[in-house]
Amino acid sequence: MTDKDRELNPTRKFFTLCIIIVVVLGTSCVSPNTTSDFDLRKFQVLPINTYYDEAHNIALGWDAGAYPSYVFATFAMPDDNDDTLLISYGFRSHAVPSKWLMIVFSKIDPSNPKITNGEYPAGVDRPLTQEIEIKNLSLDSLDILAIAYQNGGSDFLRDNKSINADSFVELQQENEGLGTGPLVWKVAFLAGQKNGMYVTIDSLTGDVLDIKRVGN
Repeated sequence: MTDKDRELNPTRKFFTLCIIIVVVLGTSCVSPNTTSDFDLRKFQVLPINTYYDEAHNIALGWDAGAYPSYVFATFAMPDDNDDTLLISYGFRSHAVPSKWLMIVFSKIDPSNPKITNGEYPAGVDRPLTQEIEIKNLSLDSLDILAIAYQNGGSDFLRDNKSINADSFVELQQENEGLGTGPLVWKVAFLAGQKNGMYVTIDSLTGDVLDIKRVGN
């Protein structure tokens, strides 16, 4: 991953690695009101609530103090094979702060989620992160993709023609490793091995906070 911010965030990098393993096995900011005749149907992405109830029940069986702290979903273009779509939910524990749980659902086989869990290394300070109120989000994954498309995504797609299957949206606390900052969405348009564009969006207002483009 070429985005320096993701490289500097060990937990985000770790969660993304977990998701990739599961798959293998089974800068100026522009207002989000910048307009175009954008057709939301251009993107295929799972709504955040799609499998949340199932994930939450699994998490409560793992730990009664579990709460959602991370959401990750891949997206695709209209002509792509949407059977590859994934959505994952990350949980932490109020009872045992060092514990984490990741549950990954695939659109093609949602009845068999892939579950990984563990603990952070002894001596590593992992503050509790802000809980994500999944049922009360003001913006869903498709809304976020529309904002990102209107703020550079359309130019990236025009220049690259297609995106990788691991292009994604994710939601978590801005400074997750420190347990500080607001909840933010990040959209990653990825093409080829080194081309990418990352759009960071405030989860409450939809304001674009940052835009970064890497590669060609």
